[in-house]
Amino acid sequence: SGRIYVERSLVKDEGNGIGERFQTTLHECKAACDSTPACHSFSYGSFSMSCHLKDQQVTMQSQAKGRRDWDWHFKTYFPLEDNGTVTPAIDSRITSWNISETVKEYHYVERTLVADEGRQIYSESNVTLDECASLCDHKLACRSFAFSALLRLCYLKEAEVTLADAARLPAYLDYKTYIKLTHLTTTTKVPTPAPTPAPTPAQTLAPTPAPTPAPTRAPTPAPTLDPTYAPTPAPTPAPTPTPTLAPTPAPACSGRYYVIHHISWGHARGEIFKELDKARTAFAKLNGGPYATILSDDCFNELQYYGGRGTRLDEFRAWWEAASIPELAK
Repeated sequence: SGRIYVERSLVKDEGNGIGERFQTTLHECKAACDSTPACHSFSYGSFSMSCHLKDQQVTMQSQAKGRRDWDWHFKTYFPLEDNGTVTPAIDSRITSWNISETVKEYHYVERTLVADEGRQIYSESNVTLDECASLCDHKLACRSFAFSALLRLCYLKEAEVTLADAARLPAYLDYKTYIKLTHLTTTTKVPTPAPTPAPTPAQTLAPTPAPTPAPTRAPTPAPTLDPTYAPTPAPTPAPTPTPTLAPTPAPACSGRYYVIHHISWGHARGEIFKELDKARTAFAKLNGGPYATILSDDCFNELQYYGGRGTRLDEFRAWWEAASIPELAK
């Protein structure tokens, strides 16, 4: 597995460039730094999807670079661990995570997304639920995390969450909050595997084979042969071509148009229009701006697009699927 990286604002002194990647994801940029021995940090632009490997050792206390118009979306990333030990240059805030060589695997409880998630301490994209839980295992400061299976996004949090905490209303996409259980004992682990295998095979094997073959073989061949030949050829060719060709294409992908733009990782916003001209006017206002934007029809067919792609198409589709109320269209 690769090293764990910390995100911070773009540093002023980035050192020497030792490699570049374009049209790549943040996950692929981290893998490139892991495979380059001289790579001690890198900068990544989420909008341009560009990766720049550096030989500079960076800390949270390194001086930040003043923001300019063209590099507003760039961040600096540096490894938290190097060959299994904590990097000596990391400041006290990161060291307080107490990364150890032996990582304990915790258990997690899923619940609805909480309203108060607390401070975010780390985020990762293009990961599975198990990988997100493993990242939380590595950080003692992580007491819960939010995860979206649809967007494959993971956000580690420091808040201690309970099942009784208030949920976020309305809920956002398919995000769930996962609570880290830190006080498990062996008594809670023993009874779980014992009762599970016992009742499952007993109930499944006994009743299933007996009733299934008996009623299936008797009635099936008798009625199938006689009535099948008579009614099947007559009604099938006549009604099928007439209704299918005429009404299908009109209501499927017409009537509403969507202009959706990307705000940040995991966040998209859009508008629905009944007229294509109004939708194209709204797209033209966002075209060339700082956010990736899509204009689609009612079947999410792409009519116009601007900006980087990556996981943004998944976020656009998620917003489109949620916006299914006809009254919202302008």
